[in-house]
Amino acid sequence: MEPDESSGPVVVTARREGRSPERSQTHLLRAAEAKRRGDAAAQRAEIARALEADPANALAHFAQAELDEAAGDMAPARAGLERAVALQPAFAQAWQRLGILRGEGGDPDGALEAFAHAVAIEPANARAFNNLGNALRSVGRVDDARVAFRRAVELDPGYALALANLALGARDAGDFF
Repeated sequence: MEPDESSGPVVVTARREGRSPERSQTHLLRAAEAKRRGDAAAQRAEIARALEADPANALAHFAQAELDEAAGDMAPARAGLERAVALQPAFAQAWQRLGILRGEGGDPDGALEAFAHAVAIEPANARAFNNLGNALRSVGRVDDARVAFRRAVELDPGYALALANLALGARDAGDFF
């Protein structure tokens, strides 16, 4: 059946390109159920099917990256996250994970870029600001890091990690409360 305009422009385009976003989403739902059951093999198989049905599904790339990361396969995990944010630039959670993996992989500038995207997308996300602060500190921008930590604490006054980072920054700067 040829897609018609009532399906919406994204679906019509996807179908013309031979993709099936609906089938891909169904496989992702099955993958989530497999994860809840603790069936990693079924989860991996459903994610592969989701990507086969729609290679442009950013959430499927994110899910695959999570599996790769859990298995210790960091290069494919980073590649999957790169693909996810390329497909869906407003995917803040993917930017966050990408920033963490870039930082752990020895790319502090890349981590900083990823966390900057995350806070731009979700300006009320305390964890994103805390991660941004860590990235800023890692490239020697300690004053900017303190601003980011302070913002994280403003957003979530009970966020212990951001409080600790803010206190460490104050100590390192010689500022005592």
